[in-house]
Amino acid sequence: MLQHADGIIHADRRITSRQLAVQLSVNNGSAMAIIDALGYSKVCARWVPESLTTEHRCQRKAICSELLELFDAEKETFLPRIVTGDETWAHHYEPETKRQSVEGHHLQSPRKKKFKTTPSSGKVMITVFWDIDGIILVDVMARGKTVNSDVYIKTFQKLKQRAA
Repeated sequence: MLQHADGIIHADRRITSRQLAVQLSVNNGSAMAIIDALGYSKVCARWVPESLTTEHRCQRKAICSELLELFDAEKETFLPRIVTGDETWAHHYEPETKRQSVEGHHLQSPRKKKFKTTPSSGKVMITVFWDIDGIILVDVMARGKTVNSDVYIKTFQKLKQRAA
């Protein structure tokens, strides 16, 4: 059984434990035990953009080559000048306060189970820029704003003021 499972996993490294269980005609727990016995573990691959055009690939290569040349020329003074940024959407909630959730109970009453029933109040875009020394700017886009070139220009102006 172990050899058969090992062959299936070697043939398809992305197989799930549930798919393996179906192919081996065992339950999911047994499939997990077989995977553990074989010494396998799941790892996540890094996400890489697949839809890059040839032009984008050439641009990336040119930029990377230029950066490598600058690093070779400047060595120690080059790295501190690099600033990196990332942006993400953050959901935010407005939970009920403790005072609002207070209820009367007897000693024998079952404990209240509290579930998040309210949907997200909204989401905001957060942009973070950092360098070798740490975070330079955290910019939270105002609620209801649209991401466009004007917003990016204002963010980069803030970054320029902070980095100066």
